[in-house]
Amino acid sequence: MGTVTADTPPLFIWHTATDQQVPVQHALSMAQAMWQHGNSCELCVLARGRHGVSLACDEVDPGEFDMVDDYLTQWFERALTFIRTFVH
Repeated sequence: MGTVTADTPPLFIWHTATDQQVPVQHALSMAQAMWQHGNSCELCVLARGRHGVSLACDEVDPGEFDMVDDYLTQWFERALTFIRTFVH
């Protein structure tokens, strides 16, 4: 992971608490580093979901994507709102 500085651009991070491939601590550490440098950062940790769910919607690969989950799709709208608010 790169070094966070005061010049690091705004960052939206999303993760799931149950990801077995990448510990959620990585996301927490990155967000904390952003906040310590006074940077805009939103951290969205969802209660469940496996690694690699992408957008978690059927549009990714209609009829074939086995990780469709309406609960997980909420991260995308939150990311859009963050971008509209903090990325100029």
